[in-house]
Amino acid sequence: MIIDLAGLIEDRLAADQAVAAVVRQIGGAADLEAAELALKNKPATFLLPLAEEPVMPPLAGEFSQRIVIAARIVYAVGSARDLRGDIARGDLVGVRQAVWTSLIGWKPAGCDDGMAYAGGQLLKLAPNKVLWWADDFVTTRMEILP
Repeated sequence: MIIDLAGLIEDRLAADQAVAAVVRQIGGAADLEAAELALKNKPATFLLPLAEEPVMPPLAGEFSQRIVIAARIVYAVGSARDLRGDIARGDLVGVRQAVWTSLIGWKPAGCDDGMAYAGGQLLKLAPNKVLWWADDFVTTRMEILP
């Protein structure tokens, strides 16, 4: 069964009141492309499927396989009036904390393990003073073939 992890995360974050208190826009991959051209609502988060990596079955002849599923959350924070980056830094910390609190340990439908943080990185600092950051999260599921 294929899991839409990015979609499940997007739904969870949209329903989380603590996230809604600090994020003005939650979107997917299609929204990210438009936002890079003209981001209107900040802070914003965008959910992207990142990777699926199979782990080989332990014994030949078994028809089950563990799959590690990863999703990326891209954050856009900042303000054109933010000359030193103080607003962007403060917004990034607050938005990331709300997302982490919502996701870490949560077990999405169809998955076997809770979400875990897998790393983060600066993507870019745009000329319009928007800071773009990405955090990656992973979980696992077991694929059992009949």
